[in-house]
Amino acid sequence: MNYYHPETLEHIRNPLPAVADWAGSTELEPPAYNPQAESCRFVAGVWAVEVNAPPAPTIKEYQDAVQAMLDAKAREKNYEGILSLCSYVTSTNPTFAAEAAAGVAGRDAAWSTCYQALADVQNNLRTAPTVAGLLAEIPAIVWP
Repeated sequence: MNYYHPETLEHIRNPLPAVADWAGSTELEPPAYNPQAESCRFVAGVWAVEVNAPPAPTIKEYQDAVQAMLDAKAREKNYEGILSLCSYVTSTNPTFAAEAAAGVAGRDAAWSTCYQALADVQNNLRTAPTVAGLLAEIPAIVWP
C-alpha cells in the first residue's frame, strides 16, 4: 500500500500507524510509468506522468560529431580525414593546396562555431543544442 503525506504529497515508504488516523487520507496508486524515461507527480488531485527531457549532449559528443563531420567532408576529395587534407596547404600542386586552404578555413570555422556555442550555453545565453542542431550551425566547407 502506498501512502502520501496529505499536505506535501510526499510518498511515505514506512508509514507510522498514525497514518491511518489522518483525516481524509486515501490510498492513491500511481499510474504505471517508466521511471528511467518519465516522472510521475501528483498535481491538483491527479497523477501527471511526464516524459523526462533527454540529457544535453556531452562536450565529448559534440567534439566527436564535429570531428566526424570534418573527416567525412575531407573524404569527399579522397583525403584520409581533415588532418590529412590540411597537411596539403603548402603543396606545390595547386589543386591540393587550394583544397587544403578550403579545409583549413572550414576546420577553423567549425571549431570556432562549436566552441562559441558551448561557451554561450555555459554562460546561459542559449540552451544546449542537439548534436544535429550544432552541426547545422557549422558553415559548410566550400571546395574551390
